[in-house]
Amino acid sequence: MTHSEIKPPHVLFLFSDTGGDHRSAAEAISDAHLDATLVVVTGRSHKLMAQLEAENWSLPTFIYGFTHEMPNFMRTADILLTKAGPGKISEAYIRTSDDSLRLYARSGRW
Repeated sequence: MTHSEIKPPHVLFLFSDTGGDHRSAAEAISDAHLDATLVVVTGRSHKLMAQLEAENWSLPTFIYGFTHEMPNFMRTADILLTKAGPGKISEAYIRTSDDSLRLYARSGRW
């Protein structure tokens, strides 16, 4: 599947290598039965990528490992879901197609 074949609206879910229960968060998105496409980027976590690829998703889902396509994914995403640090927030602000960037912060880990 190429990036151009992903239909909106799409949720871009960025996993970090720092841990956290990202898999259950991705499963919660699937359980919500959204009318959307889920794009998951696992970075360099090959084990997590394999686990997620084995899942049965309730919505069209595309799993990527490390990719150089992040600017394109971020620019076209309707929703960006990440446990972001300042670098990722800055990149998202630069890459969004409109002037809105909504942040929700909570304490603790996923």
